[in-house]
Amino acid sequence: MSTTTQEATAPLECRQFIGGEWVEGGSTFEDLDPFSGEVVANVPAGAREDAARAVEAAADAFPAWAKTLPAEATLRRKPRHDDSKSETIHLQGDPEGRLR
Repeated sequence: MSTTTQEATAPLECRQFIGGEWVEGGSTFEDLDPFSGEVVANVPAGAREDAARAVEAAADAFPAWAKTLPAEATLRRKPRHDDSKSETIHLQGDPEGRLR
């Protein structure tokens, strides 16, 4: 019989990505691990103004993005994805459904 011990980790501090920039501030809510009830992350609640800025930024970016070839678009996204890989791995559950 094996036992596992889980090391407590600090909750992730999440931010919104709007208009090509990480945005700080505003109210947040706690994202809880359903197994342990521990706080996994503090996530921006997002206000109406944040949504409006995001929609405006997306509308401004769309004309250039629509002309981008799919392969180039993938290369543009890849570095951000790689940077968050360790966070993604941390949030994956173990076989019993507990977060690592």
